[in-house]
Amino acid sequence: MKDQAHYTTMSFSSALKVLNQMIIAKELNYIKDSDLLKEREKISKITNMLNALRKSQINRKIIKQINE
Repeated sequence: MKDQAHYTTMSFSSALKVLNQMIIAKELNYIKDSDLLKEREKISKITNMLNALRKSQINRKIIKQINE
């Protein structure tokens, strides 16, 4: 089974894909600037949390390997 950090990385990538699609939607005038900025802030918070989670998962994996 793949480790948890892999799945966290996949989630991070998915969040960036959502942001990219929102930027495209803005360029095509499907959404307003204000909507893009609001959602971009949310995505930024989510990706920061995912990044912190991934670092924690990797550190736990390293510590576990050291202790084995």
